[in-house]
Amino acid sequence: MRPDWPEGAQRPGGGGVRRQLQAHRHDPANGEWGDCHRTCVAMLLGLPRDDVPHWAAEAKDDHDLCAALVDDWLRQRGLAMASFVADDLDALLSHMDAYAAGVPYILVGCGAGGAPHS
Repeated sequence: MRPDWPEGAQRPGGGGVRRQLQAHRHDPANGEWGDCHRTCVAMLLGLPRDDVPHWAAEAKDDHDLCAALVDDWLRQRGLAMASFVADDLDALLSHMDAYAAGVPYILVGCGAGGAPHS
């Protein structure tokens, strides 16, 4: 957690994004499905986290189903998700800075446990 960006505070540099914390950590062995991605989507859209569906809890380990649920929800709001696969994080960040400077986006990678994390 960044100490210079407490929960509820606006993102440093503006952009209207307010920090929210996920409500659920990813622990499938104990029936808990993380909600990091819905929390990120809520932040980008300026919505309370709990107004965005907890897609991972519905999809469980089915990543294709989870992606379809996210896509359907966004499409109903006139939005879409664009995904880029990159082996080089520095190159990806440079690309985003060149083409979307100052625009908030969600970066997804594998967390310490190997599960996707936003």
